[in-house]
Amino acid sequence: MAKILVFDKDPQSVHQLKGILAAEGHECVVSPDGYSVIPLAEQHYPRLVILDYNEAAGVEILQRLRKSNVGAMIPVIFASATSKYEMEFSVMDAPAVGYVEKPLDPAKVADAIRDFIGPKRA
Repeated sequence: MAKILVFDKDPQSVHQLKGILAAEGHECVVSPDGYSVIPLAEQHYPRLVILDYNEAAGVEILQRLRKSNVGAMIPVIFASATSKYEMEFSVMDAPAVGYVEKPLDPAKVADAIRDFIGPKRA
């Protein structure tokens, strides 16, 4: 079981991600807003962060996370209705950054998580 930090401005997406993570056997820590991502990462030391990509806000959170003491190497998956190809190349080319498209497909989210933290443990 891995601890995964989630921030998404859409409550329905958060609810869906919580269900997917629970089904995969992971613990979900939800950030109520973008400003809380860094303090929660420092408090909980997640194995992975799933962020809503809403243009500049998602990029800014990633940049702040990478500059923090704890977040420099934490993998980040962006969940977005924006296509992967429309996202900034600098974000997608960054190390340890993945992407899942909204609406969320549970199998694709689970696969993206496994890409970064390995298979789920029995």
